[in-house]
Amino acid sequence: MWNCSLCSNKFSSFSEFKIHCLKEHNSYLNKSKEKEPDLRDLTISTLESYRTTKSQVKFLLEKYPETRSDDKLLILKHLQCFQKALAYDPETKLIDFRNRDGITYEMFRHLVSFETITRCRRKLQEQFKELGASKRVALKRERREEVIHNNIRFL
Repeated sequence: MWNCSLCSNKFSSFSEFKIHCLKEHNSYLNKSKEKEPDLRDLTISTLESYRTTKSQVKFLLEKYPETRSDDKLLILKHLQCFQKALAYDPETKLIDFRNRDGITYEMFRHLVSFETITRCRRKLQEQFKELGASKRVALKRERREEVIHNNIRFL
């Protein structure tokens, strides 16, 4: 059973659901495809003024609101902007390593830990409510936190 979250219709097969979405919600789907922000408008002096990982993550959360709800995207943007390890082509959706041989262990070792980036995001969202995730993602994270607290309580 497939449910349309936009109009609450129910469908017995995915193909029916897909046809419905394309016919009934095509304009909504086209509007929701936002253009990928261009990193070329960021000057080197702007990026170098952010010395700490926390200030870098705050900059990304402010400049790219979609990173507030998606840790993988936040990490990708951090790698692009501040570590110059990756180039991302939004049209082809491909990640291009700056080094033709791919990313080596030596390069990877010098990157900021992904856990550090996500910890900074959590701390910043705790301090600055305006940098919070979407309601749907915030609710999902809250539920996951409750499950973890309940599991810890019984240890």
